[in-house]
Amino acid sequence: YGGDDARGKSSPATAAAVTPINTVTCPNRSSTQRFMGALHLSVATKSHSGKLWLMSSDVDCTQWSGKSNPTKLAKVGPYQFQHRTAPGVSNPFRLEVGSASRPQWRMRLVTKAANGTFKELYSFKLAFAPFPTRTGYRGVFLCFTSDCKDVTRVKQCASTDAKNIDCGFPPTPAKQLAPNKWGQEGTVYRTPAVGGFKPFVIQTYTTANSAEDKSGFTIEIRENPKLG
Repeated sequence: YGGDDARGKSSPATAAAVTPINTVTCPNRSSTQRFMGALHLSVATKSHSGKLWLMSSDVDCTQWSGKSNPTKLAKVGPYQFQHRTAPGVSNPFRLEVGSASRPQWRMRLVTKAANGTFKELYSFKLAFAPFPTRTGYRGVFLCFTSDCKDVTRVKQCASTDAKNIDCGFPPTPAKQLAPNKWGQEGTVYRTPAVGGFKPFVIQTYTTANSAEDKSGFTIEIRENPKLG
């Protein structure tokens, strides 16, 4: 992420090798909110199955508390083949967010070579930030500025055409799902094609309940053969 623009970046044709991350354990802190999250990732062809991993890093423990696990190296799934979805791999997150912080972390889509090394395909940044238009709640959003201060800023696609790439759509308005419970669809972003994969669609969704200390979120990353 260079300068003031923190949009995801694709690596060059010869992807750079990356070192597997070290898991970070953060100390317990008071006044935190607990989020339980899930990752869903799918690829369009069976030949890609098992070749795509998720690596997260760039974590500052001043922004996290307790049993948070924002650092992760995960083999991800499920994969899709001929419109059928095969069983995937569950990679849950547990993230405890300080009441006064806006924690952020970087995700890298990487491939694992036959010799066990990893190469980065694409990276993007995520942050917990207040729900747009709804105070008192937090959500997980893709960042488009280097400091994650504005989660609504995005190089917006001119239309909803499925062939749009390297652009996205800002969060939708928060919706009330039940008493004290709200849902927020986060930023949607469509990456360029990279490393033999078709463009990916990256999207987040969060639910938050003011009566509980636990909220939930989903990070969805899917390869879309209709793009590009």
